[in-house]
Amino acid sequence: MSNSTQKISVMEKIGYSLGDLAANLIFQTLMTFLAFFYTDVYKIPPATASFIIFFGGMFGAFFNPVMGIIADRTTTRWGKFRPWILWTAVPFGAMAILAFSTPDFSPSGKVACAFITYLLLVVVYVVFFIITFLTTKERIIPKPEQKSTIKEYIKDLVKNRPRIVMTLVLCQGDIV
Repeated sequence: MSNSTQKISVMEKIGYSLGDLAANLIFQTLMTFLAFFYTDVYKIPPATASFIIFFGGMFGAFFNPVMGIIADRTTTRWGKFRPWILWTAVPFGAMAILAFSTPDFSPSGKVACAFITYLLLVVVYVVFFIITFLTTKERIIPKPEQKSTIKEYIKDLVKNRPRIVMTLVLCQGDIV
């Protein structure tokens, strides 16, 4: 939007909401399926898989404010946050695929692979979605009532993400 008094179009609201939905689908898939994937598909011991997921979550929690500081100090001709979205969109998709890959490694290699791919996915998710994507909305939309209409669009789309993920998983058939 070029003008702070300009009203946000329905297409802009839908576009922003679809970006939010895409990132949330990855997150919901992780929360729904990753523990099962690590233990039953990739055959990592449950305690080890739990540690990987716990450590990744804690790392993300501590990395979040660090990335916020970095993003706030970013100055480019494209702005503070847009470059981070552009630079991390492809790595975000790649890390989501790699987090669910099953290379034929030794048991310790599988643990290392799962740990590294999950940690990198958490980092890219924090950079791409939590810090830059969510913050962009707060910076580019000046009026609180416009922010709330976008939040309504997002809420309507995102509330269905568990159904979308489970439908996609069930449509895949037997994955083991």
